[in-house]
Formats: sequence, structure tokens, C-alpha cells
Amino acid sequence: MLFMKKAFFGKNSCLKIQENQGVVYFHMGKKNVDNWAWEKLKMSDVELGEIIRVLNGRSERWSTVHVFNKNQNKIWVDPASDGKAIFFKINDVTKAMSPGEQECMRILLEHCIVKTAER
Repeated sequence: MLFMKKAFFGKNSCLKIQENQGVVYFHMGKKNVDNWAWEKLKMSDVELGEIIRVLNGRSERWSTVHVFNKNQNKIWVDPASDGKAIFFKINDVTKAMSPGEQECMRILLEHCIVKTAER
């Protein structure tokens, strides 16, 4: 049963967050000519916590090599030079997050950590 799903769409990219029975997935999409190409990552509580630290301004940036289903993916969370947007990048796909999107994402990730701890 799907418990939570939120998509942050940009012009050519999208980040979806999905929580399903205590498991959190990120889906990063890149718009092609006719459709979207998606990369799926199963996220850990610690990874979510590191992202929240950047969103809260307690860490300047965060990156990791994420391994899921024998696939390696590089994840970066970096602020824009203007200090307003935060860039969320998985491999070669980047989604700029506005301040409002950042706040929504922070709340959702905190909720996800609570839900995974309940299981």
C-alpha cells in the first residue's frame, strides 16, 4: 500500500519522493522528446537525514555514492550561488529546488524518517 508520494516537477526534470510501508524511494526523472526516463533509488534514514541537514542549513552540501539493486548512483545536494535554490542531482539529472519546494521536501523527509522508525 502506497502511503505517500510527492513530485517536484521542473521543465525537464522531476524528483519524486515515495514512502511505501516504511521504505523510502526517490525517483529522478529526465524529460526526453516523447517521455520521461526514471532512475529509482531506495533511500536510507541516514541519507534522508543528511539531505535534511542541507535543507536546514546545518551542512553546506552533501554527496554520496548510492548503491541500490547493484547499481551505483552519485547523489549531490548543493546550494546555488545565490543561496536561494538548492540543486538536487542524481548522476546527470539535476532538479533545482525553490525555497518553497525545499520546505515541503524537508517536512516530507522528516515524516518519512518517523514512518520508517515505526516499522
